[in-house]
Amino acid sequence: MEKQKNFLFSKKFIALILSIIFLMVCIASCTEETPEKVETKGESATQESSESSQNDSVEEKIETKKYKIGEVVKLGDLTVVVKEVKDLPAQEFVKPGEGKKFIGIDLTFENVSDKPEAISSLLQFQVKDVDGYVYDQDFMYDTGKRFPEGELAPGAKASGVLPYEVPVDAKGLEFVFDGDIFGTGQVIIGLN
Repeated sequence: MEKQKNFLFSKKFIALILSIIFLMVCIASCTEETPEKVETKGESATQESSESSQNDSVEEKIETKKYKIGEVVKLGDLTVVVKEVKDLPAQEFVKPGEGKKFIGIDLTFENVSDKPEAISSLLQFQVKDVDGYVYDQDFMYDTGKRFPEGELAPGAKASGVLPYEVPVDAKGLEFVFDGDIFGTGQVIIGLN
């Protein structure tokens, strides 16, 4: 028993764990998916192509496109749409700090693949402002429409209202969805 306990804290064990994590990150970062806007019924079917084939030997420049509230965006096997953003009132036991307010982001994800997809608001969602400050979800605030965490079945949807505490005077707020915990693309949706 003592030998097993010592192995868990040994340098070899720690090196093995770090090597596995490094390998997972390297493998996952080999692919990069680009988000794309999904055409909805009311939109024009014409699409402009922004791809240029001047130099195939030159590295591709990945452009970060920002989307708007109401636009359905596809990233990999998931689509996401932010339906609404609104100010939320303080609750009996959950009040914003001085100079801050709560906002609620009403959103829906859909798994458009034939295999389950994992979604984690803790690991994949954040709100940031024009100055680069990041605001995490407020897990104490009860919106009554909590976003379901975990695995999303093929063809299934997940909706909810995510509460964030942000400064009252924050400008250029954006919802950021990291498509994969290991970095296979990002969706950025402007909130104001």
